[in-house]
Amino acid sequence: MRGWQVSGILNLATGNPLSPGANTRVVHALLREQNVRPDLSPGASANPVLGGPDKYFDASGFALPQPGFFGNLGRNTLIGPGLAMLDFSIIKNFFLKGETQRLQFRSEFFNLLNRANFGSPESVVFDSRGRRLGSVGRINKTVTTSRQIQFALRYEF
Repeated sequence: MRGWQVSGILNLATGNPLSPGANTRVVHALLREQNVRPDLSPGASANPVLGGPDKYFDASGFALPQPGFFGNLGRNTLIGPGLAMLDFSIIKNFFLKGETQRLQFRSEFFNLLNRANFGSPESVVFDSRGRRLGSVGRINKTVTTSRQIQFALRYEF
């Protein structure tokens, strides 16, 4: 059909690696390192990803390391949520006065499928007193907007 244009952008990405952490004041009071990792409990999975925003990963398999020791959990053992987004546009050109002038109508759809793309979960497992945090594994934000639609009318001469 004459005068129609369709285009799209598909954006797919895997999640970023992240490391569960333990508060350094409990484990190493003299060190200024910010990323002390907890111990992995025997028999627990090093990658306990569940996938939901309320509890993205199960932190029950992590234990506070003994004072003076670093945790035995590997670095970047968890992979955060991925990203998938489809932007789409459809355009109709109306030619006026031969081919010298035209009117263009555009419809643009951002995040067409309205997918929630989650941010990184809370990854600090233990607070400064060595207590397990209730918010560990919870995702508090999205990294993209919800579906947005815009229309435009353009006159070219």
